[in-house]
Amino acid sequence: MTKNKIEIGDLWSQICGILKVKYQPANFNTSFAQMVPIEVSDSTLTLGVEDDLFLDFLPINYDTHIIDAAKFVTDQDFQLKFLTSPEYVVDIEECVKEEMKITRPPQVVTKKKVKKISIANKCKPQYTFENFIEGMDNKFAYNAALTDAKSPGTYNPLFIYGGTGLGKTHLLQSVAHEYLLHHEDSTVEYITCEELMNQFSDSLRTKKHFEFRNKFRNVDILLVDDIQFLSKTKQLQEEFFNLFNTLYNDNKQIILSSDKPPEEINGIEDRLVSRFAFGLTAEILKPSFELRLAILKKKQETQEIKLSDKVLRFLATRITTSVRHLEGALIKLVVYANIMDTIDIDLEIAEKELARLLNEEAASQVVSIETIQKKVAERYDIRVSDILGKQRPQNIAHPRAIAMYLSREMTDLSFPEIAESFGGKTHATILHAHKKIKVDITKNEDTRRRVDLLISQIRS
Repeated sequence: MTKNKIEIGDLWSQICGILKVKYQPANFNTSFAQMVPIEVSDSTLTLGVEDDLFLDFLPINYDTHIIDAAKFVTDQDFQLKFLTSPEYVVDIEECVKEEMKITRPPQVVTKKKVKKISIANKCKPQYTFENFIEGMDNKFAYNAALTDAKSPGTYNPLFIYGGTGLGKTHLLQSVAHEYLLHHEDSTVEYITCEELMNQFSDSLRTKKHFEFRNKFRNVDILLVDDIQFLSKTKQLQEEFFNLFNTLYNDNKQIILSSDKPPEEINGIEDRLVSRFAFGLTAEILKPSFELRLAILKKKQETQEIKLSDKVLRFLATRITTSVRHLEGALIKLVVYANIMDTIDIDLEIAEKELARLLNEEAASQVVSIETIQKKVAERYDIRVSDILGKQRPQNIAHPRAIAMYLSREMTDLSFPEIAESFGGKTHATILHAHKKIKVDITKNEDTRRRVDLLISQIRS
């Protein structure tokens, strides 16, 4: 087979056929079947995956096996290249059918195909309310999203925020699935802010701005993920402001997600911030130990290999920052058990196989509010009890505000959690202090240098 006759679909189909012989179904479906064939050119085989983290949890020597299979099919040497995007979604149901033929490739939804299919297929099929594990840390956001899916406009807009990998995308896509389940002829648009920016730029370049505008103004529900990236372009902010007003005035549901609450997104116009806060703002907190353990047990229900409760509790204890990391760690151990043909995964194996991720988790948890308070008190020659108290002289109030600001910037804790750590202060007090210091840093060089020095001292 010569280079110019290689078709990526045919090549990937045959590669998958070979890999399915080498690997057990559970292992194949959690690794190779999740890849999307993009193109083959200049002896490079390009595949798409959802994110970089996925690559860390692939089987040992996966790249060699793919290259060997490609050479077996084409008699050519290839190198692998991976592109990452949330749009590289695989139809998992097609991959797990027992009667699936060996030579049949995974059914994939590529970026090009997405435009021709329904929003339900554009979103991940597993991202439904039924598959979302509810706990006290996400219950408020979950109930708000479910309410708007069943009764659009109840909370409008709904603004969901929280750290990376906590379930914001899952909730937004769940709204799309739930609403379309009962309103098949409706128009629901789920889009990332980055994709929105790309489409907007393309519409200007190709002079098809009218079509772009109509596409988003004629929806029943608009779901925009990672809206904080709107800060990158003033021109799109103007467009989105008008789009928001049109949909809101037409009683169309708007649901947005971000890594921060509206008032903390730098670079967003005040008029947009005020509109984002029109309706309901719901925060997703880092999952508690109980919720993390429940997520792992739920995930295990669909996996052939079951890990012991001891290992599951180990994962729930050590991986605390991201549900995505937690599930990725579980998948890696299941794949390892498949490859090594063993069901006896003990704590030693788990710690060894997940060493890098566990180290990253440990590093992210180094900074505590207590450390911040102590360092600030030392720097300003006051006591920690002064920071926690109610006294308001300038020599105490200013360091206290800086400690509150750093607590928000250097930890993943919410305003209420930070408030509790400052002697039971209110959410509004922490928010006010954070805003005050953020402005002061931009206007006062002395404050900026002091804050930078404190950050360096705290991290060391």
